[in-house]
Amino acid sequence: MLLPFRVSGGIHSFRRWHKPRFISVLVCSDFKLHLLSILRFKSPIRISWKEWRRQMEKRTAALRIIVCLAVLTLAGVTAVGLASKDGFAPVEQDDAALNTIYTNLGTGHKVYNGTQGWTIGGDGSPFGRMWVAEPFTPASDAIVTRIKVAVGNVTGTNGVSIALADDKEGVPGKFLKQWFKTNLPNGGCCVLQVENDAAGIAVKGGVQYWVVVKTSAKTNDTWDEFNYSNSAASQMATNTGAGWIKAGYNRQGAFGVFGK
Repeated sequence: MLLPFRVSGGIHSFRRWHKPRFISVLVCSDFKLHLLSILRFKSPIRISWKEWRRQMEKRTAALRIIVCLAVLTLAGVTAVGLASKDGFAPVEQDDAALNTIYTNLGTGHKVYNGTQGWTIGGDGSPFGRMWVAEPFTPASDAIVTRIKVAVGNVTGTNGVSIALADDKEGVPGKFLKQWFKTNLPNGGCCVLQVENDAAGIAVKGGVQYWVVVKTSAKTNDTWDEFNYSNSAASQMATNTGAGWIKAGYNRQGAFGVFGK
């Protein structure tokens, strides 16, 4: 490949071509692929070998971050650096007066994974719509009065919509109740979004329901993170703009459903 610079006066200086061009240099070392640089070359100037190396290292660090975020986005996963030493959120107090209808929330210092989770995005977010729904099946008839979800804001309008939905052929159907939350933690951990319904929502034992985490018209540009549970997994559903579809067996986002 003909690179858009040529050697001038030995290997310690380079003379850039006048015509603006882009280059992308890939180097394979110990089976690791490193994107070294993306440069725009303008009018002819001379730069020292030391300066060229310095520019390469600076761009490489930035590009590694960009590539990492791109890979996570394509996978529908968000990773955020948080304060917890072991990557898990600390204890969240249980609701002693409520019965547990379903929960995948842990205890102690491992209530949920505080560093990774499912990407939640609006149509105007960097990667378009990404809504996630997690299923649960009550063991017996119950009245849902509280839902807890581990979700935080990464960027964009700070807010999220959380819904309880019935099932329609293995994906979310009618929304039985929907809540809108703002002031989510931004890049932090240890907070569960708590939604209450004093009147309660009746659910039947042995019937599948869904907890939906999504954006709304108010949060079209939002990028949120629906934190993973510690280890629970199940079939899940996603909506990327063409309706709800089955998305296979995956790790659940962290949530709990409580009531009487």
